[in-house]
Amino acid sequence: MNKVKINMLGYFILVPGIFIISSFIWRLFVLKRELWVVTIDCFSILGVYYFIASLITIIIMNKKSKED
Repeated sequence: MNKVKINMLGYFILVPGIFIISSFIWRLFVLKRELWVVTIDCFSILGVYYFIASLITIIIMNKKSKED
C-alpha cells in the first residue's frame, strides 16, 4: 500500500478509533460520568481533531503537488 494511504488510515481511522474507545472507557467507567455527557464530549473533541487533521493533510498534499 502507498505510504500516503497508510498515513491517512492512521490519521482518520486508527487514531480516532483508539481515542473513542479509550475515552469512553475512561470517562464512563472510571470517572462515572453520564453516557450522554461522555458522548457529547468525545464527539466534540473528535470533530475538532478531524478539522485540524484535514487542514494539515490539505497543506501537506499541496506542498507535495507543488514539488512534483
